[in-house]
Amino acid sequence: MTLRQVFQTTTTFLSASIATETGLPLVQRLGSAIPPSWTPPQTNLRQLGNVILYSLHLLQTVNTAALTENTQLGIKDWRQVNALIEIIVVLGLYKTLTAGVGVPENRRFRSILLQQEGRNVELSQTERTVLVQEMTSSLKTIVEGGGEIGETLQRKNTVDILAGLTELSFNPSNPETERLSWMIQYEDFISRYLACRFWLTLDFLYPRSWQISRRCYILRLRHGYEHH
Repeated sequence: MTLRQVFQTTTTFLSASIATETGLPLVQRLGSAIPPSWTPPQTNLRQLGNVILYSLHLLQTVNTAALTENTQLGIKDWRQVNALIEIIVVLGLYKTLTAGVGVPENRRFRSILLQQEGRNVELSQTERTVLVQEMTSSLKTIVEGGGEIGETLQRKNTVDILAGLTELSFNPSNPETERLSWMIQYEDFISRYLACRFWLTLDFLYPRSWQISRRCYILRLRHGYEHH
């Protein structure tokens, strides 16, 4: 698909978010706008999970097309890109993180409508694990690929991606073999992209407990914001 074609598809999807006259909840409106031709990478997810993964799919497709065509995005393009990122981060990532992990709630991205919608939908532990893996891996890949969208994610969402990596690396409910694999990516991401790396001391890379890692993570993010 060309970049213009991707944005036409994105416009069709996002336009459902403003169709309030239907009286349906936002997630249901967006879910009904997902084309039946799209195959989710994971089956048996509830509608919210599909909305998040389809938004992620669109963001990846836009990014690939923009890099391929070496095209600079316009103002209207960025509105759509930012809307996709909001859905992914607010409805997706924030709901999949264990309480206490990541940026404190009072410093997170604010979207009153999405936050209200998110409160009405619960995710199972299996869904949370699948979604945080998909979101973290995909957003990290976009950052690593560079380009306008990658640079924007690096500038605005580095700590969100790091939160996902922290969840996957240190949550003891995840299998140890999987955690070790994510820990390597976690360390690599910090070394390459975290501007406030000075405040992330080495003891945090190998925390003795999930509780300690969460406390250290919050403290270091606060220091990072204060000294960035």
